[in-house]
Amino acid sequence: MILSNPTPDQLSTIATRLWGLVRSSQVPIADGHRRVTVSIGAVLAQDGLPPGAAIARADELLYQSKAKGRDSVTYEFELDRDAA
Repeated sequence: MILSNPTPDQLSTIATRLWGLVRSSQVPIADGHRRVTVSIGAVLAQDGLPPGAAIARADELLYQSKAKGRDSVTYEFELDRDAA
């Protein structure tokens, strides 16, 4: 999901709300229902950085969420300009 100019608080609230909505849902399967989980990487893009830098960092954070055991949100509110 790409949001237009969220504050750190808004990004945190939206990512956490999305995580909670997915986590509380269930998918019907042949022998019952299965809980759904989601791993999220959330980052704020900053002026002067290439557009792909935020997307690449969000992807890295997604994999950090998965490494922590999945079903979580990992945030970063400032990108490292040297790494972009």
